Amino acid sequence: MLISKFRAKFGKDHPDLKNYIDNEVGRFMTANRLTESNLKELDEKIGLEKYNLEKKLAIKADRAAQRALGDG
Repeated sequence: MLISKFRAKFGKDHPDLKNYIDNEVGRFMTANRLTESNLKELDEKIGLEKYNLEKKLAIKADRAAQRALGDG
């Protein structure tokens, strides 16, 4: 259920996050108690990973655009 929740929230636009979400939720369930505070921390951690992924993708796209402009 948690995996589905986080995949729906963060992974629908980023298929690369699905494995990360699976792993993080699995680690969370074995190491933490299910509390509102712990779920919030997990949500923030996955959100940060999504932010970092989007940032990397934007940098790659920018570099590709610069190369394309340089070729012409």
